[in-house]
Amino acid sequence: MRKGCNVIVTGTSQDLTRLKIAKELGAHTIVDVFIEDLQEIVEELTEGVGVDIAVECSGAPSTVNAVIKAIKKMGKYIQVGIIGSDVEMDMDSILYKQIQLFGSYAHSMKTWEKVKKILSTNKIDLKPIITDVFPLSQWERAFEIIESRECGKVLMYYDFE
Repeated sequence: MRKGCNVIVTGTSQDLTRLKIAKELGAHTIVDVFIEDLQEIVEELTEGVGVDIAVECSGAPSTVNAVIKAIKKMGKYIQVGIIGSDVEMDMDSILYKQIQLFGSYAHSMKTWEKVKKILSTNKIDLKPIITDVFPLSQWERAFEIIESRECGKVLMYYDFE
């Protein structure tokens, strides 16, 4: 992508729209984990080394150990997705690989300022991510589309007077 990183984006067959958007935005590889072996792909792309950084955004408990397995020695694991339950983790792999674990939750005003600054450069086009726009009065339709997972980001705007 922009900084010379090869980005691998994973999802399931239900995420095909989002995976296609990721590819259009420059993801090096997209992986449907229902039909492809993530570990095999990571090993091939990294010549057996593993990924430098993994960001888990789904919050699916089953992804945690798959992500840990894909990370290289001294790599970083960032948990963004809220799992909502206890998860068994391969602590030995974390220990032996010396993986650094990070959690990321919410944001601060400082984060918003950084995002505004980045967006003001017009170097990042977010339009491909936004697939649908609805007035708030059509919230039910917007939620149906979101639940179908056949969308990117859905924006809603205030249309009541």
